[in-house]
Amino acid sequence: RVLFRSSGQGGVEAIRLAIADAGGKVNGKKIEILFADHLNKADVGASKAREWLDREDIDVIMVGANSSVMLAVSKLAAEKKKPLIIPATATARVTNEDCSPYTIHYGYDTVAAARGTSSAVVKQDGKSWYFLTADYAFGHALERDTANFVKEAGGTVAGSSRVPIGTADMSAFLLQAQGSKAKVVGLANAGGDFINSVKQAAEFGIAPGQRLAGLILNIKGSGTAFNDLFLVNPFTSFAKILTLIGAGLTLLLINSWAHEENVARFELPIIVLFSTIGMMMMISANDLISLYEIGRAHV
Repeated sequence: RVLFRSSGQGGVEAIRLAIADAGGKVNGKKIEILFADHLNKADVGASKAREWLDREDIDVIMVGANSSVMLAVSKLAAEKKKPLIIPATATARVTNEDCSPYTIHYGYDTVAAARGTSSAVVKQDGKSWYFLTADYAFGHALERDTANFVKEAGGTVAGSSRVPIGTADMSAFLLQAQGSKAKVVGLANAGGDFINSVKQAAEFGIAPGQRLAGLILNIKGSGTAFNDLFLVNPFTSFAKILTLIGAGLTLLLINSWAHEENVARFELPIIVLFSTIGMMMMISANDLISLYEIGRAHV
């Protein structure tokens, strides 16, 4: 059985797709999923994990995004000698002081994220830093690792504000960052907290000459539609324009040819229409599953 702990259904669906791709079985036994929302709280996550480890025949544990929850569950997994897969938490503690032979961590960590951004910003005259830090294990680790690299590169740290996860009003913390006179405001957070920080910094206005530095930032250069099945970006729009131009030219050529050959039928423009729609959907397909389903529908 797989225990997946996450505060989002997207992770659960991804696990289900992976299990289906693998055939749904291991050594002839059906793979089952148990999941729960840890509410981004270490005590909630640890309590649920212990309950399932004690009462259910769990073979593998997987923890969704939250370093505090992961660290709490990691201790239980080591105690019960069960593998723990960590796909999304970033604290470097899992590969250092809290390392366990039962822990499998893949993806980035705070050391890797901190080194790249901080080194580049310091070289661009970002010598003094102030941090807005998510107040849990991940944020603390990201601030600590970034501060170390800033100081190694010859920069200074003016201070930090510890921001509770999910804070809606960032104005007090932005005022503290503004009053620090630091050249760089490092955002040691992620997800909704990061988005909220950037939006309110733009609305509230940070001090002249200050810059924001996102330390862990995944940028999607596209809009999406229909639950992320399709992309909307400049490239897909350009490709669709070319497709429409090609369809228009095809209709012109078909029209003159069909009349010359005396085979003009109403089905011809309809075939071109549906082919064009199919091509435009394939252009915008966000993944191979969407592309496959569109292709299968047109066969």
